[in-house]
Amino acid sequence: MITFLKKEWVEHQRNYKLFLMLIIFALFGFMSPLIAKLTPLIMEIVIDGVDLTTLPEPTALDSWGQFFKNVTQTGLIFLVVLFSGILTSDLSKGTLIILLAKGLPRWCVILAKGLLMISLWTLSLILCFGIAYTYTVFLFPQISLPHLSFALFCLWLFGILLMSLILITSVIITSNYLVLIVIGLFVAGLLVLNLFPGTLSFNPLSLITQSTAFLTNLEKPSRIFPAVVITIITITISLGGAVLSFNKKQL
Repeated sequence: MITFLKKEWVEHQRNYKLFLMLIIFALFGFMSPLIAKLTPLIMEIVIDGVDLTTLPEPTALDSWGQFFKNVTQTGLIFLVVLFSGILTSDLSKGTLIILLAKGLPRWCVILAKGLLMISLWTLSLILCFGIAYTYTVFLFPQISLPHLSFALFCLWLFGILLMSLILITSVIITSNYLVLIVIGLFVAGLLVLNLFPGTLSFNPLSLITQSTAFLTNLEKPSRIFPAVVITIITITISLGGAVLSFNKKQL
């Protein structure tokens, strides 16, 4: 598994996916506090007659709100698109057949690719958060932001949920375009579920939609603990299902 993981890591370096992911998330880290700081000026330019003195002064909360908005919307979409072909490309090209014939266990393929995605996602998110934190401290007066770490953990966990779904979908459907459609339908289903009252506590989508509420203390982390548990269970079932399905798959 370690050997195959090294092979995957080198491959993602050579096809520039590693560097592309780090660069994109580094940009998110830079942009979030800067957009929050420049929003009043942008509004003055775009909307004629706006008086800057009537606009509220941007705060650290605005910076973190922009951070979670950028990463949960554009960032996660980029993540899914980048990793949608992590297994389907190997299956369509038949590059795994020789390795499996030489004795590579099938479970190593799934777990190594899952571990690689989680590692890259974690590294990118830490880089993004570190840059955003540094610039936010520099640009804004510091205020109390409760549950910032928990909001970041929820974002990280939801990203892992998407990656686990990519793996199990890729085993069943050997087309990265169909993988994208399935993931899109899954998120759309969570959005529809979110429309019904009382679903906040157990809907995994709450992990990324309640970030600002956590930062302003309007919501307590305990409110979505059931959603966290359901997300972890779904990740476990998806990874286990991917391993079992891949063991039975005809290549």
